[in-house]
Amino acid sequence: MGPYHIVFTVFAIFIALITWLGNIFDFTASDTANWVQALGTIFAIFSGYSLINYEQKKVLDAHIKQRKKGILNFCKLAQLISTTIINNIKLGLEHKTNTSLPREVNYLGSLCGVWPIVKFCLNEERKLVVKTQYQQGLQHLAEIGARPVDILSFTATYEEIIRIDEDIIQISDILDNSYPSMENCSKVERLIRDIHQAKTMIDNHISFIFKEMK
Repeated sequence: MGPYHIVFTVFAIFIALITWLGNIFDFTASDTANWVQALGTIFAIFSGYSLINYEQKKVLDAHIKQRKKGILNFCKLAQLISTTIINNIKLGLEHKTNTSLPREVNYLGSLCGVWPIVKFCLNEERKLVVKTQYQQGLQHLAEIGARPVDILSFTATYEEIIRIDEDIIQISDILDNSYPSMENCSKVERLIRDIHQAKTMIDNHISFIFKEMK
């Protein structure tokens, strides 16, 4: 029941109470006026208190809603980045440059074709956006009184994004500066497994945060 409904309900009870008392005690006009004044004062105080509390709650709810939106925006960005990176890696590995080439040449060459897009997902501008949204999200979590476990999940999401970025840098270095070899191929495969694992962790953390921020 909203505050205005409560106010009108109390007002109706107020009128009924005066009428009932008047009938029981045979109030004079002066008695009725005194009772109206007394009960009217109580009614005014109660009504004012209810309306003020209602407005304050509306402001607080709007504040919390806005803060949660900021937290979820970071989570959506983190998930978008990790998903895009994984999808492009998968696309590269499905595309074989030349099946007659040695496996390591074919493998690393296939990655070279999609790697500019992968690196673009975490270029300097994008990393700045991620870091800014992460810092704002931490502040929002503190403002809404989030539990330590929620903050840990949020922080872990950012750490996994940093981990993916580090793996991308290492793979880029191998693709740009090293000859295709079985050793380099194995290094890249290991780093890609790390990226997949980080993506899984991000999805798990974000799923938990989404549930908590409902």
